[in-house]
Amino acid sequence: MKNVLERIGFMWIYICTALLVGIVFGSQIMRHLYQTKTIGSLRVDRSIPDEKPYLFLEIGRGNIEQLAKEEFVVLKVKNENYLTQK
Repeated sequence: MKNVLERIGFMWIYICTALLVGIVFGSQIMRHLYQTKTIGSLRVDRSIPDEKPYLFLEIGRGNIEQLAKEEFVVLKVKNENYLTQK
């Protein structure tokens, strides 16, 4: 009976380890896919502190016709201020 319980315990350790390794590898693969699929960036400009932030869409590659056909797009968010604060 003790031998069976040890086997069950080791099986749970193997299952949990495999699950953890799968989550880590899967998240890295998805991260890589999202980074290669970006079409441009969304720049957030907070140069003027009294106003709401301005948003600028900067399309890096592809054309507008191709972009209009897509259902989803991936953008990289950049927090950049172009006006200097005095």
